[in-house]
Amino acid sequence: MKKIAITQRSELFHSVGEIRDTLDKRLLQLVVQCDLCPAPIPNFSPTENMLEIWLDCIKPDAILLSGGQDFGLFPDRDHLEDLLLNYAITNQLPTLGICRGTQLLIRHAGGSLKRVIGHVNQEHKLRGRHNHCVKSYHNYAPDQIPDEYEVISRTIDNSVEAIRHKNLPVEGWMWHPERTMSNRDLHIELMKQVLSS
Repeated sequence: MKKIAITQRSELFHSVGEIRDTLDKRLLQLVVQCDLCPAPIPNFSPTENMLEIWLDCIKPDAILLSGGQDFGLFPDRDHLEDLLLNYAITNQLPTLGICRGTQLLIRHAGGSLKRVIGHVNQEHKLRGRHNHCVKSYHNYAPDQIPDEYEVISRTIDNSVEAIRHKNLPVEGWMWHPERTMSNRDLHIELMKQVLSS
């Protein structure tokens, strides 16, 4: 069974003064349904070399950049995901970005994002390579797409919803496949195609 390293969001619990790593169980269940073994990545401090140690121990076969939270809220997560994406690209690992993960792919390659309205908890009909209905949960959407990526799906309002790297096994989706049961079998098949390539 292939191991999939998955990034996590950070959550601040004021009552106990803790920052905890969290991951939607539905995403873990979806990964398991793809016959893949999920390995959540702790948000190590960027001053430590713990990510490299962790990656050497786990030896992931693919990377899943999960969604949740805007950039800048938790700098440790931002920095860790940049390092992880460098690792994935250097090692040509299959990589899937979900929502924030797609935004990271774009920012990392020098592209930009723009603020959008009507994309939080909204269903969209896709057109392009993906032509099914999805539910999105984002305030920022891709704007300038880096040259190394191609747009493979858009919404009816022409917002970019999916991108794919032209030379590497890297894809990004702006929707959350784990948050809806509709098209579950299709999402399992699509995730297998990206992460098992």
